[in-house]
Amino acid sequence: MLELTTTQIAVKLGVSERTVQRWIRSEKLRAQETAHHRYQVEESDLGALTLLQQGTPQRNEITVLREEFYDLAHQVGELARILEQIIADLTAIPDQIEQARLTVPLSMEEISPGQAEARVAELERRVSELEQIVVAATLSPGTSPAGERLTP
Repeated sequence: MLELTTTQIAVKLGVSERTVQRWIRSEKLRAQETAHHRYQVEESDLGALTLLQQGTPQRNEITVLREEFYDLAHQVGELARILEQIIADLTAIPDQIEQARLTVPLSMEEISPGQAEARVAELERRVSELEQIVVAATLSPGTSPAGERLTP
């Protein structure tokens, strides 16, 4: 059994590293991860894929790059959709704050002035947090300030 990086496997098989990563995910290549980007693979499995690659016409690098480009374009489109949703949500927040302010006087008998002010302050804090997330998303698409993936 060999311990190799995805780059080393790609070189041995004459394919891109991204192809190797897809093969591992789809289990076309059986590999046991031992460390970050390091895998244990059977030589016989590599040999079988080498024969498979030799038995089919070799795809040139432009084809591989085209596939990766379309994959990235899809991801960019998805990020744009998520960003549009965030902007739509942020656009609605001022109306929600105003609505909350309008309801505060209606329930002043039930809530103390301090509680009403605390609620408005909490809503304003949340607006500020969401604005920071949008700014971070425009600077580094796909992540929030805490490094979490943005999802609608």
